[in-house]
Amino acid sequence: MRRIGLVGFGSIAEHGHLPAWRSLEDVDIVAVADISGARLEHARRIVPGVAVYDSPADLIERADVDGVDICTPPGTHVNLIIAACKRGIADIVCEKPLVLSEEEYLAVARARRVSGSRVISVNNWAHSGLNRMVRRTLAAGAIGRVREVTLRVGRTDIALGNAGWNPRWRTDVQHAGGGIILDHGWHQLYLLMGWIGEPVQMVSATTRTVDARHLPVEDEAIIDMRFPAASGHMELSWTAGGRENDGVIRGTRGTITTFDDRIEIDGDGGQRAVPFGDRVSRSSYHPEWFAAVFRHTVLVKSTCEADRNFAEAGAVIGTIRAAYRSASTDGAPFPPVFPAIPGDDHGDSDGGGTA
Repeated sequence: MRRIGLVGFGSIAEHGHLPAWRSLEDVDIVAVADISGARLEHARRIVPGVAVYDSPADLIERADVDGVDICTPPGTHVNLIIAACKRGIADIVCEKPLVLSEEEYLAVARARRVSGSRVISVNNWAHSGLNRMVRRTLAAGAIGRVREVTLRVGRTDIALGNAGWNPRWRTDVQHAGGGIILDHGWHQLYLLMGWIGEPVQMVSATTRTVDARHLPVEDEAIIDMRFPAASGHMELSWTAGGRENDGVIRGTRGTITTFDDRIEIDGDGGQRAVPFGDRVSRSSYHPEWFAAVFRHTVLVKSTCEADRNFAEAGAVIGTIRAAYRSASTDGAPFPPVFPAIPGDDHGDSDGGGTA
């Protein structure tokens, strides 16, 4: 039986991570930590017999667990991950963004190498019906080699946190580290980079804050990326008229257009629409996507997927920091930078590519 501790018990932990873990065999949620007493009382009610801790650090230091699942705000991630590594916890799962900078990524990489722990970023959109369908179509060669990807994400506001603590923490730099680029941009980047399959060479970005509720972080961003033989373009907004996700993938022999519940393929074999059941807009949680992350990275003996995932997180945070540097200079292009770690054998990157 795998004993898991939930570090942070806000909305994403309750409605995304907890049901995902419970859907898996041989897993037991044995501990929950949160700084909100109300959230701990709620955890006691819905997870019978669980041990509760009023400090995430206390759970990591004292709980009898095989793995921890960190669901606290991003500003806390690096210290909690390193503490879990130092204790020798075997599996350390963490919500996105895994870290906030290249320096934090390198600090985690060093702690991970010393401890032998698996450190896993919850890149759950990789297991969406959308991504599975796109990947399958690209692998079949239906549109040839990918040359251009455009992705658009729109929301009417931030995703509100639980009322038991600070519902608008995503607009607080101390807790969130940044705005929509770090939040929604994280997921869209690993999808886009995975579809192109090449390292990012240069990043240009512009940002603005349109809605005063979102100050001081950005609520709109446009990001352009140059790859060796392709280009990427992302448009992100917390000020849209509705919940929107769409995109276009152009290849050498055709096009894939992505929608909320289907992709439309225009390439070898003609035009056709291929639906998928788990609509992107159906939920903010999608527990089945989380369950797939845990199944493929934690409930396996191999470290291959966890290693690939960790390298991917490094490529994503390097690209995000390059985007923020560009935005601070009115869109001037910046290359992602990934300093190499001497002696590391876990796939850390110095070029920004994804596996």
